[in-house]
Amino acid sequence: MLFAFIISIVLCFSFIRFLLLPILSIFGLIVIIIAIVKSSKGEAYRYLYCIRFVK
Repeated sequence: MLFAFIISIVLCFSFIRFLLLPILSIFGLIVIIIAIVKSSKGEAYRYLYCIRFVK
């Protein structure tokens, strides 16, 4: 029973990964396009969810 439980958890995470992978890829492309448009206008662009280590 434990073996089936472990296999089901692994399959569940892999299924979630396959759902999130296309969504995150599309989000990444959209953010890159927004950055390109803003930089072509001469504006500074900071990526979303980017941690600033140095100010």
